[in-house]
Amino acid sequence: MSALPPTKREKVIGKEEQFKECLIKDIDRWRKHGALWSVINPLWEKLRRLGFNKDLLTPEIATDDTKIKAMLQTWYNLLNAENIFNDFQEKLEHIKTKPLEEQLALHIHGKRFYQQVVDPCLNTLIGQQESKERFFNLFKELSRNRDSIRDLDFIWERMGLNPENA
Repeated sequence: MSALPPTKREKVIGKEEQFKECLIKDIDRWRKHGALWSVINPLWEKLRRLGFNKDLLTPEIATDDTKIKAMLQTWYNLLNAENIFNDFQEKLEHIKTKPLEEQLALHIHGKRFYQQVVDPCLNTLIGQQESKERFFNLFKELSRNRDSIRDLDFIWERMGLNPENA
């Protein structure tokens, strides 16, 4: 709740448990989404490292059926549905072993979770506000209080705003 501006923070005093319940009521879906996202998203980069699609579309390969089949087989092997599903299941089980706070901070896809869960929960708890405006206000408040919010250190570092150096 420390990310809320002071006037909004006052509205949630005593409602922390209600907010938490709102956030986690569909947590299984969001764990699965996070696990799937973390397994599927890197496949694009892996495919590109395997030459997808530019290496296959060169005129030199177009006449070599053996090379075409070999490249297609490499992509097929990477995109093996059973292996991907097993990776997903392993990732999901790994996520489930983590404390709830870590699941929310590191394993739930933040952008969609914010849009579909956090923002509606905040609307219910502290009143209606346009989503983009609330997001901007939350981020602004986080930047003011970054010494007390350590889980965003990597963002501040990427932005050249490392709290230790600020």
